[in-house]
Amino acid sequence: MSVEQDKKIQSLYASLKNVMTQNLDKDEQEQLLEWVHTLILDTSKERKFQNINGLLKSLHTKESTQYKELVQKKELVRHKNYPTNLKIGDIVSVKYGFGYCSEISNTHYGIVFSEYVAGLYLILPLSSEPLKKKILYLDNLNLPNKDGIKNKRSYIQLNHAKFMYYRRLEKIKGRGTINIGSEEIKRISKEFIDFLNLPIDTDNN
Repeated sequence: MSVEQDKKIQSLYASLKNVMTQNLDKDEQEQLLEWVHTLILDTSKERKFQNINGLLKSLHTKESTQYKELVQKKELVRHKNYPTNLKIGDIVSVKYGFGYCSEISNTHYGIVFSEYVAGLYLILPLSSEPLKKKILYLDNLNLPNKDGIKNKRSYIQLNHAKFMYYRRLEKIKGRGTINIGSEEIKRISKEFIDFLNLPIDTDNN
């Protein structure tokens, strides 16, 4: 690191504190800092995880001491609460972090809506608030919530659908696997295509 770069980083640290104090309340400051902390640590763990995977693949035997040591190191950096064997329609807990402008923030439940693609899944987030342009919801999911309301209606926020890295996804506390089923997947798929308003004729394809 050059002297100039070190000075710039120190200046950014100071500027960030001032910007946070002037523009965010205490809760928002805490949320942002916690998210940055998580972002850095998760990214570091994933880099180490991928590096170890590469080293393991290069070894010719699983019986060597080096292989066993790498497996132990890999265990330390793997995603501990990752819901493995995810399928389309599964509901997971998603860490959205500190949203950009009006993007979704914090932790929400979400529906897995794609297969695993290069570390990512397409997620349709769930919310207690409806999207006025397309009111689409699921009932009787009985998901844990801060209000303690059983079978609270879950609205699907199609406008916040996006591919999310697998380390953002976690198991739902106190629940087993929840899948909305094939009929709901078909219903939501049709509504999603309609919502996107793509310039294609789906009736002739």
